[in-house]
Amino acid sequence: MDRIYLVEPLGVLFNNRIKEAKEQFSQIVGLNLKGNGLQDIIIAFDPSQKPYLESFKIHHTQVVVSDTVKEYIVKIRVNPNYELQQKIQKYGNLAQVLQGDWICL
Repeated sequence: MDRIYLVEPLGVLFNNRIKEAKEQFSQIVGLNLKGNGLQDIIIAFDPSQKPYLESFKIHHTQVVVSDTVKEYIVKIRVNPNYELQQKIQKYGNLAQVLQGDWICL
């Protein structure tokens, strides 16, 4: 602000594209929009991860598919990208992708 010495209005209206951005980013994890199309991803976790996954969901579409003493399975509907893959891989052997062609590679 200390370097701004003159501001002149141009009379050009700002094109608000917030709604469009929210729609695009609601289908991904992170900021990378490059994905492989919207799909259901089903992930089985070790039950020890349940409290964490309930508190900090992987994605806002996360729903519980199965909750047993052997595994905690969730489903998310996203456009899978590299950031989602990284997030799942952080769990190491405590997570296994059961469905999701792109992410299983």
